[in-house]
Amino acid sequence: MCIVQVKSNPSRFILNYPVLCLGVCIIITIVKLWLVEGQTLFAIGGGDHDERLFLNLASNLLKGDWLGQYNRLTLVKGCFYPIWIAFAFVSDVPLFLAQHLLYLSACSLLVVALSPRLKSPAILALIYLILLFNPMEYGILRVLREGIYPALTLLVIAGALGIVFRWDHPLRCLLRWSMLLGCALAAFLLTREEGVWIAPVVLMFVGLAAHRIWKTPMPGRLLRLLLCCILPFGVCGAALSAVSAMNWFHYGIFTTVESKSRDFLAAYGALTRVKHANWSASVPVPREARFRIYSASPVFSELEPFLEGDIGKAWAMVGGGSEDIRGGWFMWALRDAVEAAGHCSSGAAAASYYRSLAKDVNSACSEGRLECGPERASMMPPFRAEHVRPLARAFLSGVTYLVGFRDFDPNPPKSLGNDDLLVLFRDLTRERLSPATSGIVHYTGWVFRPSSPVRLSVWTSDDVPANARITNKPSPDVRQMLEAEGINTTYAHRARFEITAHDCGPTCFIQVETYDGQLIKRISLNDGVTSLKGPELYFNLDSRTEANFLPQQERLDRFKTGALSLIGKTYQTLAPALLILALAIYAITLLDVLRTGKSAATFLINTALLLTILGRVFILALIETTSFNAISVIYFSAAYPLLLLFILMAPIDLWGRLQAPVAERNKILSRIEIRLALIIIFLMLCLSSAGVSPKLLDRYLLNNNFQIPTNPQSDFNAAAYYNRGVYNCKLGQYAQAISYFDKAIEINPEYADAYKDRGASYGKLRSYTQAISDFDSSIKINPAYAIAYYDRGVVYDILGNNSQAISDFDRAIEINPEYSDAFYNRGFAHDRLGEHRQAISDFDRAIEINPEYADAYNGRGLTYGQLGDHRQAISDLDRAIEINPEYAMAYYNRAVVYGMLGDHSHEIEDLQKAAGLASQNPKK
Repeated sequence: MCIVQVKSNPSRFILNYPVLCLGVCIIITIVKLWLVEGQTLFAIGGGDHDERLFLNLASNLLKGDWLGQYNRLTLVKGCFYPIWIAFAFVSDVPLFLAQHLLYLSACSLLVVALSPRLKSPAILALIYLILLFNPMEYGILRVLREGIYPALTLLVIAGALGIVFRWDHPLRCLLRWSMLLGCALAAFLLTREEGVWIAPVVLMFVGLAAHRIWKTPMPGRLLRLLLCCILPFGVCGAALSAVSAMNWFHYGIFTTVESKSRDFLAAYGALTRVKHANWSASVPVPREARFRIYSASPVFSELEPFLEGDIGKAWAMVGGGSEDIRGGWFMWALRDAVEAAGHCSSGAAAASYYRSLAKDVNSACSEGRLECGPERASMMPPFRAEHVRPLARAFLSGVTYLVGFRDFDPNPPKSLGNDDLLVLFRDLTRERLSPATSGIVHYTGWVFRPSSPVRLSVWTSDDVPANARITNKPSPDVRQMLEAEGINTTYAHRARFEITAHDCGPTCFIQVETYDGQLIKRISLNDGVTSLKGPELYFNLDSRTEANFLPQQERLDRFKTGALSLIGKTYQTLAPALLILALAIYAITLLDVLRTGKSAATFLINTALLLTILGRVFILALIETTSFNAISVIYFSAAYPLLLLFILMAPIDLWGRLQAPVAERNKILSRIEIRLALIIIFLMLCLSSAGVSPKLLDRYLLNNNFQIPTNPQSDFNAAAYYNRGVYNCKLGQYAQAISYFDKAIEINPEYADAYKDRGASYGKLRSYTQAISDFDSSIKINPAYAIAYYDRGVVYDILGNNSQAISDFDRAIEINPEYSDAFYNRGFAHDRLGEHRQAISDFDRAIEINPEYADAYNGRGLTYGQLGDHRQAISDLDRAIEINPEYAMAYYNRAVVYGMLGDHSHEIEDLQKAAGLASQNPKK
């Protein structure tokens, strides 16, 4: 693509210099591809809104059914990543390899785009290699669109730079780069929805090329302007229109994604314009506002049973556990409720409902039935002065996170989900998955029933048949042993079994049935030897061993990921210092531009890169402030290559200026004292801002308080990994915590605390099957572990298995009769079963143990209210509020009881108080 030839001196090299640099780049590229081949895919089987969504859409594309049958998720995210998955599958290329190839192609095209300006092959090779080993490119090991987002970002930059540096080249050359920019921009905008952050760099680059063309008299100037300024955006617009047309043809709605459609934005904006009684930065439509909208809008009231029912409660729990639904999840709750209300038969039907909803709520606002702000059609909540301070903190936190390459880890956690959930990942990605809970496990033992022959099957804890092979073996030793005990051994001639189970987990069950299908017994295949001794069934589990058929490959994979980890740590160490140096150099260059009035193209490129990076940080900081936790590797993925490019290009710009004639160079070097002073001030500001970052402190604590000892298999080492996991739990980083608990358990398989806390982490991620499995293991190791019984009971309670929850709480109380939390939760479980008197008894005992237990008073008051004893209910709720004046739920429950008594003035007063407290502190 119009590469500028660089002259070399053949007398100095056997191979000419450009070819030598190219050869080095090719060799190192092969090494990089070899290293990343050792990584495995972290699959989350239940990721319906992320991984499974993309795979399902790709599966429909492969079937020729566009994006499949319409539902609430069909058009919620851009379609390019599913298209990419389908393309990689058809090309017979594993998904990760396809993504790496796309990224190295983007790096190559970027270097080619820069070649007319940077004529040194060594500098071009350096830029390529630094970008190639960007650690965050191989640090995302899930089926997420961020796997290609960095590559698409670089392709957009490459296309724009190609135009900037080739505006005066032959038209055919300019056409190629314009087409590249248009296609890359279309793919970029069809991948994620918030593509506006790339606008500064694209507009500045295209504007620079247009300015140069306009100012230079040359034939075909208008045609060149057309190719530079119109064609890329025309190609992009055509691609977006084509996707919109496909969606209109299949679903009746002309849009790329519904979250950008006029009707949906109008409906969302109408709901968020309603003013709140007590404002919260992260809650766009609080519960009290929803109830006022239900009363004023018949269209919105259709969603009340769902937003205030299980759908709303589930999304509120995901967002932090309060009754209010935080901004990052309200969109999902709204869409789920619209589907549950029957308005998602097609895209046109959903759009019609959103249109009616916007009209209805806006009418209520204009008629004064609702107190509202200005009419709006946006998912961004109305900005208030109270946003400024948290936004500034989030922006600073985002900068330090980005610069420090935080949370880089080339080792994936264990995949989540049983084999049925993970088969789609294996099928469409062609990738090796990170081992699930147990991988391949062999079981041996024997089972026998005196009265009839039996057959065996293996099931997971989800009541799904496991992927297992069962072989029955002759058992003369078993017959001899049983005959010695005087037992009838007619059916004991093939009692021995061997089972090979794939991705079944430690909570697999062996199901023993008669040949006519009658269930005899279901037995857990936990670690260790388990036995049953009649009279109906005799069973013995002799061994449980995890298969490890590929030790050499595993050793090689560990070496590869270790090398990738070392490279990533090098970036983490050097990037902050190099960025400070690059910013200081940029400041010097800026001073020179302001003094001389001359700005080269490289300076404008660096300015555009810096503005784009800061724009990305600002957008994510705004999302962090108003919606959900957006300061993470996933959302920053596209900014890392731009950061590296800025670090490299700033010194190159200054070096080019220093190559100016001597007289001009003297001007550049004048006033050096002032510049040094400005640099020192700038460095102090950078270092002080990094020093006050709480996330930087978190990193320090993780890296220094829990150092891993040198002995890799010591129990102390297991404890260090465990402590790291506990600390990650405190930070809310549950997936990272699980990876540390995995290592602790790998070193010490009898680490009951690690199993228990890993189970709690799985519970926070809503992976309840894995959570129960870990609690089972913890209890098996320590049968008197009251907390493990309690935590397992809580999970069973969440799953609606109240009887099993009560059983676990019983056991926890039996071990620790003063366990007030177990009494409290058992009380709620009894209450859900309608056993109100038993519930009150448990709440009484919890209060007896802890007289300041506000939750127990709240629970008892709620139960008394259900029994019709309203005065006692109010008395208990009063006491809960007396203990904790910020207890929003107690105010809400007391309001409900006042409503039952007809005391509406107190009811309204408590509802307003509850809404205000909940918005101020969602966890209450």
